[in-house]
Amino acid sequence: MQQKLNVAIIWHMHQPYYGEPKSGVLSMPWVRLHGTKDYLDMVRILDDFPKARVTFNLTPVLLEQIEGYANGTLTDKALIVSRKKAGRLNDKDKELLKDNFFMANWDTMIKPYPRYWELLSKVQRNDALTKQDWLDLIVWYNLVWIDPIFIGEDERLAFIRSKGRHFDEQEKEYVLNCHQRLIKEIIPTYKRMQDSGTIEITTTPYYHPIIPLLCNMESARVALPGIKLPKRRLIDGHDDARWHIARAAEYYEKLFGVRPKGMWPSEGSVSEDLIPIASQEGFQWFATDEEILFRSLGVSKSSGILFQPYAVVRRGPHTMAAVFRDRILSDRIGFVYNTWPPQEAVSDLLTHLRNIKGYLKEKTSSSLVTIILDGENAWEYYPNDGKDFLVALYQRLSDDEDIQTVRISDFLEAHPPVQNISHLFAGSWIYGNFATWIGHRQKNLAWKYLVDVRELLREAQRGSSGDTKELKEAWQELMIAEGSDWFWWYGDDHSASTDAEFDRLFRTRLAKIYRLIDKKAPPALRRPIKR
Repeated sequence: MQQKLNVAIIWHMHQPYYGEPKSGVLSMPWVRLHGTKDYLDMVRILDDFPKARVTFNLTPVLLEQIEGYANGTLTDKALIVSRKKAGRLNDKDKELLKDNFFMANWDTMIKPYPRYWELLSKVQRNDALTKQDWLDLIVWYNLVWIDPIFIGEDERLAFIRSKGRHFDEQEKEYVLNCHQRLIKEIIPTYKRMQDSGTIEITTTPYYHPIIPLLCNMESARVALPGIKLPKRRLIDGHDDARWHIARAAEYYEKLFGVRPKGMWPSEGSVSEDLIPIASQEGFQWFATDEEILFRSLGVSKSSGILFQPYAVVRRGPHTMAAVFRDRILSDRIGFVYNTWPPQEAVSDLLTHLRNIKGYLKEKTSSSLVTIILDGENAWEYYPNDGKDFLVALYQRLSDDEDIQTVRISDFLEAHPPVQNISHLFAGSWIYGNFATWIGHRQKNLAWKYLVDVRELLREAQRGSSGDTKELKEAWQELMIAEGSDWFWWYGDDHSASTDAEFDRLFRTRLAKIYRLIDKKAPPALRRPIKR
């Protein structure tokens, strides 16, 4: 019988919590916009490929916001302004539109549509916009963030797109109502596909914290011995890590009816501290980057050891399986193939996979190639939102006689690890270290503010006769503030036009904790960390 090479694809879906600490309104619309453009179509497309087996990692903080949109308890600033009649927009609304409603890939999402491109040109020239201009801008922005698959299924959406300009308020409302309808379908569709056996769903610690740094900031020195760390460290950070992991498993079970088996730790960040906590909550395996494997085994990069699962064995029941992503293949999908013709890109990927199969020879059937990347951010750089590439990818993988796609839990059940990792290297999928989230002056200052307020919160907890509503809310705010995304944007390694907004949300969230425990927030929290 022909031995097939096993290929596991994990699409990772994540957004931080964008809620304003005071109002609860989401500051940024990315959950909604990726919901209509990426989250639903990425799983719906598999209906056409019954042989395909795929894994999706859905973070709880993302799912929580999707639920909020679906049941009508959440909205965002851009949606509130979008629902205003164009003739009633004030100057603040118009500034928001100019600043935010061209946040899309210009080459693939704006330039192909003459009217949208014309509006961008007018704003760049600082021309005055008419009421019709504002209305057309609102429609186009919300329309291009609907996946082409859904526009093709909806005659009225297709008509609105072909009309191109001179939209009316009823057409705008139809586009916005389509957002609501599509978002309502996301979670039920993933559950249906999970229950049918087509996909496996994995999860991440709840608010996407870097677990090794919560448990022990010194773990950052494993990869970078000379890194500068904050002077004050978290006390009892294991408790916070345990909360994020336990709550993630509980929330997953609530939505999908079963306990999760697999975990993609936030940013692929792992250390020895992860294993006992995750295994106690029933997680059987985790995935991370190939660099962690090579550093754990103390070897230079070698394909011979990458394409198999490993057991991370600890005392008692604390054993988990680990799989490691092929960085080159993952990054080719994420960053290279978007400029290639789809069939040519898929042919290149299959050539790489066949070369791996030829290298493995008799070990092929028990080997696993793991491809992991963001399932939301790559597609706006692809023509047609990546649909042509994904259709070609799933079709050819389904038809291939040498390759089969697998769910990781299925593979591990048939092929348990035979090799062990005696000590798990502490690092992430970004350069195998934690420098993205700690070490820079700005990042360390953010950690200082977080540690300071957490210590005051612990004192308030000890002095309280019970868990008051305010204390529970304060701890919730702290868990949100521990998310990795806030620290990502500090320092000089990442920057975007939304830097100041992320900075503001982080500081106002910490300031809210002070208010909840009847403490005065330090004046420093009113000053930007990233200047």
